[in-house]
Amino acid sequence: QETYIYTQLLIKRLQDEFGKFSFTRLKRDLELASIRNGNRTFVELLNAHLSNAPLEISRTIATILNSSHMTPADLITLKRPYLSSNPPSVHYLCNYDLMIKLLNALYVPQHGSVIRADMVDDATFLLACASTMNDEQPLQAQQQEITQVQYVLRELYTALAPKTSVGSITGVTKYIVNALEYPISSMGLLLWIEYMTLETSYFENYFRTTETPILHIVLDEIANRHKLQQPVVFDVIKKCIKHKYNHFAPEIQMALQRTWVDRMLYLVQLNYTIPVLKYFEKEGKELDNSIIIHFVKKLLKLTQGPYSIAFTEHLINIIGLLGENLALIKDIQKSLNDFFEQVINGPYPIDESLQQNIRAIRKHF
Repeated sequence: QETYIYTQLLIKRLQDEFGKFSFTRLKRDLELASIRNGNRTFVELLNAHLSNAPLEISRTIATILNSSHMTPADLITLKRPYLSSNPPSVHYLCNYDLMIKLLNALYVPQHGSVIRADMVDDATFLLACASTMNDEQPLQAQQQEITQVQYVLRELYTALAPKTSVGSITGVTKYIVNALEYPISSMGLLLWIEYMTLETSYFENYFRTTETPILHIVLDEIANRHKLQQPVVFDVIKKCIKHKYNHFAPEIQMALQRTWVDRMLYLVQLNYTIPVLKYFEKEGKELDNSIIIHFVKKLLKLTQGPYSIAFTEHLINIIGLLGENLALIKDIQKSLNDFFEQVINGPYPIDESLQQNIRAIRKHF
């Protein structure tokens, strides 16, 4: 705990000197590591002490985070100071856990339903402020954008609320497209897509092997528009790709998994490459070999040399997982040989260990 306190104090001094948001991700990663070690209460207490937030705001945020159900009174208490002509710093609202909890309340049914309609205005206002307001700019100049973001969040809630629990997206496309424009509403869409995939019959009812699912198109668009959300998009894909549906024949299940793999390949196109390769090297190796082959084939078509050493090492490890199956897949052998030749003759020297791995793979051809 002493090391944690010292590190957070150092980060706070750096933030004070270089800007409040300069070290946000580092601070957040440190908090998550401590929470995973069972220190959530300690982390929250220290945050409240270091934030310099007005006591009413820090207490209300702590109450919301520590309660399974937020109340209208909590939201009103948190909202009230930000309605004044001289609101407190928006930095106090920029709490990742708070924002995710509000988004989940709006778009992810808990015990069969989302929050009541009378709480939506307060929740969307807080999210709009947290994601849009800038302490360095006059509030009046920002009011129009804050109002627009809140409107998009509220309209998305109205459109999705009656549809989500029954796994339907009929009539909501317009609101999804509008929500794609802003990072905060697109984050809400990511949480919603995960729920629709894992908790509803959407794919069982609407998946067609000849079409890219609309939810997958939305994922691609979020990854393309909002680069900082690419890791979240990837996390959603990883959670969903192994989900099995009771009423799917094995070949339909595999076809759906291939469409999830195509989402990962789109991330590769957006230069989010190494995390995807690491996934197939570790967690993804449990997928059926045909899924891994589908990934490797498409990856080799997407990419071209010169290949970095890191890319080469990860991909060769993935190919090595296929083992003797490579002898049965004639249409991939030429692509692999072309890849190996580019690696061997490329500008980046490869060590003996990597060369041995290439020779071992080629023996299966």
